[in-house]
Amino acid sequence: MKHRLEALHASLRERRVAAIVAGACLMLIATLAIRPDLIRSTHTSAGQRASEQILPLQPTADNPPAITEPEASPTPKMEEAKAVPSNPETVNPSVTHPPKIEPDKSLKQASEPTRKMRASPAPPGYYVQVGAFSDVARARALQKKIMQRGWPARLIEKGGSLMAVVIGPYDSRQKAAGKQQEIMRTFRLKGYPIQYTPAR
Repeated sequence: MKHRLEALHASLRERRVAAIVAGACLMLIATLAIRPDLIRSTHTSAGQRASEQILPLQPTADNPPAITEPEASPTPKMEEAKAVPSNPETVNPSVTHPPKIEPDKSLKQASEPTRKMRASPAPPGYYVQVGAFSDVARARALQKKIMQRGWPARLIEKGGSLMAVVIGPYDSRQKAAGKQQEIMRTFRLKGYPIQYTPAR
């Protein structure tokens, strides 16, 4: 019987405590519902206290800021000015300047296009002309290419400004014309027969 009474008293105490806690919670909730600005003021005051802790210490009259003097940079030493003569060439008369070398005019003339070079004389007869050039170097290059294939190629001046590349000679115009197709197949050059008589 005694144990039951003690258990009953303990349960009553627990219920009272739970009722008190529940009542306090209800009062807090009701207060926050009526005045929600209390939460904002609480957060604002907490933020102000945090900012006051973070702000650096401002210099005051009792605590003046420390002033650091700039380090004095070493002044460069002025080099002594050396006396420069008014005429440098007269300082050492034994030193001579190398003579000016003028370019050889003959080399310059040799490098220019040799348009006035005369071709080797060709015998009279009939030829197949496969090209004409104002540049002698191009004409000689084509002549060399044809001769490497075993064909008789020559250079003939035409009008003093052109150099013709011809294949021949042949005894007649018909024989020269008969070589046109073979020359076309061999060199991919379209030629035509001409008669050449060297000037006396």
